[in-house]
Order: sequence, then C-alpha cells, then structure tokens
Amino acid sequence: YYYPDGEIISRSGKDTVRFYAIDSVDWILTDKKGYFYSSRNANKKLFFVKGNDVFSFEQLDFKYNRPDLILQSLGSKDTSLINAYKRAFEKRITRLGIDPGLFDSEFSVPESEILNAGEFREELQTPTISLKLKAVDTSQYLDRYNIWINDVPIYGQKGKSLSGKKLHEFNEEVTGIRLNPGLNRIEFSVFNGSGFESYRKPLILQYKPPVAEKENVYFIGIGINEFASGTNSLKWCVNDIQELANKLSIKYGQRLVTIDTLFNANVTPENIKKLKDRLYLTGVNDKVIISFSGHGLVSKKYDYFLSGYNTDFSNPERGGIPYEDIEYLLDSIPARKKLLLLDACNSGELDKSNGLPGKVGESAKQGSEKGGIVKNTGGTANKNSYQLMRQLFLNLNKGTGSYIIAAAQDYQAALENSQLGHGIFTYCILKAIENGTSLNVAQFQEIVRQQVVKLSSGKQEPTTRTETGNYNWKLW
Repeated sequence: YYYPDGEIISRSGKDTVRFYAIDSVDWILTDKKGYFYSSRNANKKLFFVKGNDVFSFEQLDFKYNRPDLILQSLGSKDTSLINAYKRAFEKRITRLGIDPGLFDSEFSVPESEILNAGEFREELQTPTISLKLKAVDTSQYLDRYNIWINDVPIYGQKGKSLSGKKLHEFNEEVTGIRLNPGLNRIEFSVFNGSGFESYRKPLILQYKPPVAEKENVYFIGIGINEFASGTNSLKWCVNDIQELANKLSIKYGQRLVTIDTLFNANVTPENIKKLKDRLYLTGVNDKVIISFSGHGLVSKKYDYFLSGYNTDFSNPERGGIPYEDIEYLLDSIPARKKLLLLDACNSGELDKSNGLPGKVGESAKQGSEKGGIVKNTGGTANKNSYQLMRQLFLNLNKGTGSYIIAAAQDYQAALENSQLGHGIFTYCILKAIENGTSLNVAQFQEIVRQQVVKLSSGKQEPTTRTETGNYNWKLW
C-alpha cells in the first residue's frame, strides 16, 4: 500500500526493512508487518488502499507508526533511543484512550459509510447537501459520531453522542449541510466504547457558487499588561493587540467586519466567554482570528492558564483563564477558517501525566518573559516521552478544526523585547502581515517560526497545538 517495491536496506532473519524515497525531502521505512518510520510530512503524500476504498494515511498512524520496531529490525544497538521511542508510542496510545493490548490480535473497528456518496457530481452549484449515514459495530456499542468538512467537526470536537442508546447499528439522514466555496473534503466516522474510530472514506466535492460568496473576517484580541495584584506587570501586550488589529484592518480592508478587544481590567473569564455570542454569527466561509498576549501559567496540577486581570499568580486557578475557555470560542461556530495565536510562555501543549522537567513557571520575570521557563532536556533520547510523541507522531485529535499556533514550546518562555516594542512572536506576526505575499496558514506558521527562532537566538521556538493538515486555507 505504499509503492510496488522499495530498496531493501536491511535483511536480518525474518525481518526485512525497505526504504522508499517519496521525493527529494520525504521518506519512509517499512517492514513486512506494515510498521513504519518516516519523515514528519511523509504522511501527507501517502494513503492506504483496501479494495476500491482509499483511506487517508493518518487513520492507521496510531498503530503502524513504530520507529522503535523499525530500529530494532535495522539491528540498532541504541537501546536508549529505541526505549525512548517505545515510551513515546505508549504515551500516545494512552492519551488516545486505546488499550495497546488490543493490538496483539486483529482488533475490530466500527464500519461507517456515506450511503449516497456516489450520487453527487464532483462539482456542485447548490450550497447545501444531505448525507445518508450508516455505521455498524457488531462487537461493541457505538459511542458517538461526527461529520468533518475540511477537518472542521460540524458537531464540535465532542461529536454527537450515541452513548447509552446501546446501538450496534446506526442509520440517519443529515440534511442542510453547508458547503464551502471551492474544495470540500467531507468525512464521516463513528467511535465505539473502546475509543476506536471507523475508517474515514473522504468524499471530495467542489462547490462552485453561481455568484462569488462574500468572505468576512472577525478578529478578537486579548492583551494584558496590568494586574489587580500590582505585580507581574508586562510592557507590550496591549500594544501587541492594538498593532495587530491595525495591521489586520489594513490587510483585509472592508472584509474585516468585527474587531473585539479586551485589555487589562476587562480581561476576565466572564468577558471572554461572552465573546462567543459574536462568533455564532459567522458564516462557513468566514475567517476568525483570535490573538492572546499575556502571561502563560501552569498550575501545580499542570493545567494551563492564561493570565486574567484578577489572576492569583501562586494559584492560577483563581482568576486565571483556562486554556480550554479560549479554545471553546472556536468550537461549534459556523466559520471553518479559524486561527488562534498565543503569545504566552509555556504555550505549547503540556504533558500532564508525568509533569515537566525543571520548574514550571507560576510567576513571571517582570517585563521580560510571559511566564517562567521550563528547561529543555537535551538530545533526542533524553527528551521526555511527551516531547518525542509530539515530534514523531501525527496529532490525531483534530479538536475544534482550528489552526493553533503557540509562541513557545511547553518548556520555553515567550520573550518581550523593548527595542521591538512587542513580544517577539507578535512582532514576527506583524512583519508577516506587512509582507505583500499571499500566504496559507502553514506557510504563515513556518515564516513566523523561523523568524522567532532567529530573533531570539534559538531561545524561543513557536509550535502548533493543532493543525488542519487537509485544509491549508489561504490566510490572505
């Protein structure tokens, strides 16, 4: 299911490893059982085929992406690295809620199908469609289902529950599903009680509206320099948001229909939740950009908080803004092009199961960092299993279908710079906006990442919490 053959680079007893050069950059190593080890972006260029059905490569990544097994098949003696890769795999399976013991046998997954997929023309001129859905699991009850359009879940990241209904089979027609102008990658799947998801068979449709549809842009900016405690002040966060709003207004012109900003004393959990009412008014073709600039704090339970005006810096649960509250703004809203920018320390996704190496920042160095620094642990074999998991494996949790870019890794500070008059991350965003080049979200993320690393002399590196890998939409 990759290529007809490949170059054999190792043959030891019954173990054979083949190497495939996908192009000048990406590659993949495979063994006879289908396990693989690949470059980071190889998955975007591969797919699985079973009979006449085509499945996206990511769907079996959780079982077959096993660099530890490939290294063993190659005869590697680096047991530290092999064990590190194995721990990363185990952590990933645990986070997905899957029992790895089920891999010892031919585990079953539910089956799902869009029954009327063959009835559509590839190019449509009507804005809505109806889907006839069917799902079956003969061994376990069905737990929930969802429909994705361009990686965005139309029922929100939790999906539509079937739990408690004791269903082995599910049939339903869903009407009034709104298409985006242009490409629509439509997927339907169900989950069973063990957390296994049915294989998705993408339905690709093009919607060509008779008249070009308007695309509006909504911007929400949250910046905080001052706090009720009178401590831990920052210098440039409000300026970050004000300048970002100005630059986006120039960039998008009349398409930027809404600018909502919260500063200092108005940055409270209650006010942030109220912003969602405005986002419910968006359309499927609209863009939503949310930017936060302030402290990033980690509680003693390793939960991540953004600073609110009344934050207790020794206990951020008091007055802090749970990260989930920011992400919630983007969940289940009509807009499908959604970008979240976090200019805060420790803003890369945290591993809460084992804690983090070093001291987690609960208070900031005034005016220089937006939270404390968690020290990196060094080379590949010495990275904790969570960092390796992020490096090696696809993030199968698509979440809200948003592209989320964090200013720093889970162990890094997000730096302010008085000479720039901004946080370094936001400064690089502003420069990317000023550039006249048209960019999609992945290009934008990479440009910002490279410039932040350069300006910070490698002390800070942005990362993505979630990506829309199948929907690399045009930002401007």
